[in-house]
Amino acid sequence: TEIYTLSLHDALPIYTIPTHPNILGKIRPVVGSDKRLEAIYTENVKTIAAINASRGIKTIFIGQILNKHWPQGPNMWAPLIKRGGFPPLQDRFNAILRDTAASVSARYIDAGVANFKDGDFVDLGHFTVRGAKKFAALISNDVDSYCETASAADPGRLTAARLHSGVETNQR
Repeated sequence: TEIYTLSLHDALPIYTIPTHPNILGKIRPVVGSDKRLEAIYTENVKTIAAINASRGIKTIFIGQILNKHWPQGPNMWAPLIKRGGFPPLQDRFNAILRDTAASVSARYIDAGVANFKDGDFVDLGHFTVRGAKKFAALISNDVDSYCETASAADPGRLTAARLHSGVETNQR
């Protein structure tokens, strides 16, 4: 079994915005969807699944879990997201991920952001050891079940790929 972990930003295009305070001029942070970005994200998720399928790899997508207690708002890596806008934005991208996974016959697992508290994170999106263990416990049955089903269908090859972020600490 091979497990690849990717952060959400691995499935999104990279935009470089200089951190000079005047770069945004009169543009203010906003709340709402960006249909173009959502379409790019969807295409990139489909591409990951297609590459995996072409190699005989079964794909498992796991929605990103963010610390809803972490201070939210504009910062250097997301200057146009309004304060408090991260949780609904992440919920939207997780819904897109879930729906896209279903459309490409991949598995989507929701670890449930409500299952995590502030002490499960070291910052906005990286788990503490306790959080990583909780995450692993929440997804392990679904991963095992999917791997067993995939293994029974193709006993010679089983590989799983996961798309999520904030689990770097559970790689230890």
